[in-house]
Amino acid sequence: MRAYYSLLTLDLFGVVFVKDDLGATSTILRGDQAVEYIKAEFLA
Repeated sequence: MRAYYSLLTLDLFGVVFVKDDLGATSTILRGDQAVEYIKAEFLA
């Protein structure tokens, strides 16, 4: 589900938010980095 919603945010807004720790600030990915992150999430 995280990969799907990341794909939607990339399509709509051009960014992907990555957050592994609930207490930490999200990391914003754009472009090729965002696409590679989504590919890794789909394959995981």
